[in-house]
This record gives sequence, C-alpha cells and structure tokens, in this order.
Amino acid sequence: MNFGRRYTLPMKMSHKDIAYSNSSQSLSASEDDDKEDCKRKSRNASEKKRRDQFNILINELCAMVSTKSRKMDKSSVLKATIAFLRQHNELTVRSSKSGIEEGWKPSFLSDDEFSTLMLEALDGFMLVISQIGRASCRERV
Repeated sequence: MNFGRRYTLPMKMSHKDIAYSNSSQSLSASEDDDKEDCKRKSRNASEKKRRDQFNILINELCAMVSTKSRKMDKSSVLKATIAFLRQHNELTVRSSKSGIEEGWKPSFLSDDEFSTLMLEALDGFMLVISQIGRASCRERV
C-alpha cells in the first residue's frame, strides 16, 4: 500500500537534457562558492575593522597613562590603566572624607584644583577675623 507517498517514474533524457542539467548544477555550485567567498570576505573585513578600532583605543589609553617614551604593549597599557583608575578611586574616596563642601566651591574646579588654588592663595596673605569682629591681615604667612 502507498499511504499517500508519491513516487516519480524514471524518464528518458536526451543528451541535450543531460548536458543542460550538468551545467546548471555546476552554476549552482559556483554560485554557492561565490556566496561563501563573499561571506568570508565580509567576516574578515568586519574582524579587521574591530581589531583596528581596538588598537586605536589601546593607543589612546597608552597616551593617557604612559609616562615612558617607549611604546608599551597592550597588556602593559591595560595594567597601567587599572593602576591609574585604582589610584583615582582612592583619591576620590579620600577627598570625599576630607569634606570639601560643594556649596562654596566653584563647580568648574575639581577638588584637587581647588585645594591647590587655596594653598597658593594662602601663600600670599592671611586674613583673620576675631569673634568680636576685629580684622587682621598679614601679607606674608
């Protein structure tokens, strides 16, 4: 019994039909090879673009954290960046504990810049006001 299955009966083919069939199969294989080649080239191009972008970013980091004139390898750049960020975080924690209030500090200055400017200003003069309102100014401290 068949149960709905269809079978094709063999047909007689001429030499022209066989030649056409073989050429269409070779065109199909050639098109598949072209598609695969195109996909491979596209993947290679996108991978090269990704590597180039990564190298640009590594070079930018190197310029920011390098204190040496010699070129650093990628792992050294990343290690120096990690060390810089750790140091920066520690300074941020310390400055927040020291309590420089944001209310009277200009917003465009960082805490370090503000501290430096204050120390430079104190190098020039000192103004002392007593509790009763008497003012005293010294030029050299």
